[in-house]
Amino acid sequence: MDLSKFNTITLNSLIRLTKRKDALHKQVQKIEAQLAGLFGGKSAAVKAPAKRGRKPGKKAKAVKTVKAKKVAKPAKVSSAKGGPRKRRSALKDQVFTALKQAGKTGTSVKDIADKIKIKPQNLHVWFSTTGKKFPQIVKVEQGRYRLR
Repeated sequence: MDLSKFNTITLNSLIRLTKRKDALHKQVQKIEAQLAGLFGGKSAAVKAPAKRGRKPGKKAKAVKTVKAKKVAKPAKVSSAKGGPRKRRSALKDQVFTALKQAGKTGTSVKDIADKIKIKPQNLHVWFSTTGKKFPQIVKVEQGRYRLR
């Protein structure tokens, strides 16, 4: 056996095979114990796995069951046009794209809402909350915005 020819792949294979050999050896020992028990008139030495629940022959205790409250499934959120809702960052990107296309004159919230297919009221709320955080968005007049 030349140790200079060993590499990590060979060592990993040896380890895997050794573990497999040990597991098989344990199985053989269990089988031999069962055979010895059967020939000796004794029951098998290996026990069956424990079962869940009550033990046979014992009465079940009376348990008061409580019905669980039904929880309503959350409604599927969709946009104004019936399509699936998009990510919030996608909304920001769409608003900025629409404002860039509008140029220096700006555009109305209703026009942007029609382009990106959301309710104008939702876009008004977006401008009054999230839109405030972007200094490059300027309010030209009521309901009209542009980029600096």
